[in-house]
Amino acid sequence: QAQLRSLRPDTAEAELVLLRGVLTSPTSQASNSPAGGAAPKSASAKTTLRCAVPAGTVRCQARDGKIEMAMERDFSAIDRRRLEEAILAFFATLDRGAD
Repeated sequence: QAQLRSLRPDTAEAELVLLRGVLTSPTSQASNSPAGGAAPKSASAKTTLRCAVPAGTVRCQARDGKIEMAMERDFSAIDRRRLEEAILAFFATLDRGAD
């Protein structure tokens, strides 16, 4: 809760996106691994998913060193500070519990 308070989303939509991100866990991707253990690491390995957010559906692809998120929205119209805050919140959520 303290970490959530420190992120201070400024709109209800931003708070919902943040909370949904918290609910998405890496263990939900376990079904992508073949039976008997982890998948071998390769250059073409990737995870794809769709996530419903209040603004629509986000399509996401994640690979080693790269993540792409796409949706029908003009992100260039969003204030740079708000984009930076969203990116910081995204990585803070990913890094939580990684220690």
